[in-house]
Amino acid sequence: MMTTAMTRRPVEVEPGGREDPLPWPLAASVRVLAGQLDAVMGAMTLEGYMDKIACPTLLAVGEYDPRGPLDEVYRVFDQLKAPGELWVFADQHHMPSIGGGDSGTNNWAAPLHAAMCDWIRDRLAGKPLRHPGQVVYVEANSAGPNSVTATLKRKWYES
Repeated sequence: MMTTAMTRRPVEVEPGGREDPLPWPLAASVRVLAGQLDAVMGAMTLEGYMDKIACPTLLAVGEYDPRGPLDEVYRVFDQLKAPGELWVFADQHHMPSIGGGDSGTNNWAAPLHAAMCDWIRDRLAGKPLRHPGQVVYVEANSAGPNSVTATLKRKWYES
């Protein structure tokens, strides 16, 4: 800890000697709120709820999503009793896209949202699921989960 002339209060010093970029009162508040958020997030679970879902269900996740680790998503999907599909987007994180969309543009997620809307439209029209109970592994730069190149597998190395 050290004191700066600007705050006259102790401030955190990051490795390498840099001060916390936030002013002292704000930095302290952010740390408290982050701790509270961690507690709330830790209590969020779908355990005990998946078997209560009765409608067709679509889950979609990026293969490397830090907010929804793939092994946890598989465990939850496997508990689902209702007809469902899981779309896993290869080499992507929390905000997956179809067709290699650029996250720097405003329309990067439009193809994914369109595919999800098509999925919902088909369910409302009474059409059966294409891959009931299956994991659809969507390769990067593919045409999406409904394309002929989409494969049914859980891990990238499965054939």
